[in-house]
Amino acid sequence: MTEKKRIKKIPKKNAIAFLIVMFFAFAFAYLEYNYILFDTIPFREAKPPVIANLYSYDLVVFIPALTIFSFYPFIYQALRKKRTALRRPAAFGVASLLLSLILKDAAWYLFRTLAPVASDTLAHQWIRPLDSTATFLGYAEILGLRIPLWYVALSPLIIAIFISLRISQHTNPRENDFLDEIDYDEQVNGE
Repeated sequence: MTEKKRIKKIPKKNAIAFLIVMFFAFAFAYLEYNYILFDTIPFREAKPPVIANLYSYDLVVFIPALTIFSFYPFIYQALRKKRTALRRPAAFGVASLLLSLILKDAAWYLFRTLAPVASDTLAHQWIRPLDSTATFLGYAEILGLRIPLWYVALSPLIIAIFISLRISQHTNPRENDFLDEIDYDEQVNGE
């Protein structure tokens, strides 16, 4: 099977949801860095996080929006009249949400490094050891970059979920919109 055929097998709603989630992760990082300011410097540099590595605007606006975008395939399938299994869309939502949180955080530092606000005293600096994202669980120096350990801890889980969704695709008809074609009750009772 060619790569082009494999890509065509990915459900369109998942591909679209994934692209939307990644777009908004970067867009929210851009908005947070450039427009959520405290005395003309980025809010993250002026105030400590509220919970873990999250700020109040993350909890009220950004994370709920990313959650809705991430779980769009799940919501869509749950609200359909002919509902199929929700396990795959739920797993997709979890992986997309976790990835979007990492991308939003990393993009914020990317904007600080490559396109800083004029008033930012920490302009052109990647993640520093004293930044809240690095102090949350610690950080590791990988290829000369400081990478927060929470990125490293979540990455295998995200990769495993996406790989398992790809490998198990079309192996269980109940989870691939084939309920209309196969009547499982008749097969079980008829045997």
